Amino acid sequence: MSAIESELSLLKQRLAALEEQKRIEAEKEAENRANPMKVLGDIIDEKKKRPNYLAGAMRGPFGTPNNGKMHLSTEDRIWVIDQNDKVEFLEPIFNMLKSINERLDALENKNKESSIESLF
Repeated sequence: MSAIESELSLLKQRLAALEEQKRIEAEKEAENRANPMKVLGDIIDEKKKRPNYLAGAMRGPFGTPNNGKMHLSTEDRIWVIDQNDKVEFLEPIFNMLKSINERLDALENKNKESSIESLF
């Protein structure tokens, strides 16, 4: 009986851990839906922090220069360049969206203040 009870308690603990993980993931997804600008900014920051894999491919296996020979295939080089270009294109768009959002917030605050003043 004790083996069954211990197995049952282990399963209950695992179930509780899985429910907690599901709750945390649901909270994170709700937060991401509530603030998409923050998510986009985090993605851009993450991409900018990643090392340039193309520069690392110019080195040999022990960190020695490789006379400009690439260890990446053509498809990999195209992918790396494409990823770097995406960040370069996303950042100005993100900055414009952020600026527009700030302007809209300022207009909404101004409209709220003017509607409050008109009441008095």
